[in-house]
Amino acid sequence: MAQKLLIAADVWCPVNCKESDESPGYMIEVTQHIFQKKGIQTEYQIMPWARAIIEAEKGNINAVVGAFRNEAPGFIYPKEELGLISNAFFSTNDTNWLYQDIDSLSSIRLGIIKGYDYGKPLSQYIQINTNRNRLVVLTGKYDVLSRAVNMLLAHRIDVLVESDVVFWYRVNQLGLSKQVKHVGQASEPMKAYIAFSPENKNSIDYAQILSDGILEMRSNGHLERILLKYGLHDWK
Repeated sequence: MAQKLLIAADVWCPVNCKESDESPGYMIEVTQHIFQKKGIQTEYQIMPWARAIIEAEKGNINAVVGAFRNEAPGFIYPKEELGLISNAFFSTNDTNWLYQDIDSLSSIRLGIIKGYDYGKPLSQYIQINTNRNRLVVLTGKYDVLSRAVNMLLAHRIDVLVESDVVFWYRVNQLGLSKQVKHVGQASEPMKAYIAFSPENKNSIDYAQILSDGILEMRSNGHLERILLKYGLHDWK
């Protein structure tokens, strides 16, 4: 078995943060801890999410961080997820818009991040409207969310869809939490994973190692201790 596990994603703090951060994100810390005990070094790289998916599909990297099953079909998934994450709509405090249903999106410019799975039916809406003026599609590997929040405050987009835990974590860091608000729920909580490359012969073994390690960390309290560093709690 290879002695280095290469994982990648764009910055999605507190799930996964910058490689250079003292606290690189709870999924990164959990993965590093589990594989280190097996003598396998974890190397974490930041890259745009859509590119990370492609690189893992080709087998150039071992896994992507924070994946939902719908956005990385065909990948090898552990039995144990590493979080339950829901998406929500956010806007500035001066807006009167509230999400009612998919049709209510037709009156606003929605900011999204390229390659993300927002659950049904929002993903279907995005697919239909990608080439229209109703969507602003952002991409990048560093601080895409900060750029999106700034666009929201500048009214270059009307509404932003993002994971609720990721959104509030970032706007609190930026000191902007009092200027924005939740304006509707985009999805029910979805299981998020470290998803392993379908092209790597060790992926099934890696997925089993991760699942077993998560269960062990939950039972001995180590998982909760890592989560508390980020203001989170075990989802189970």
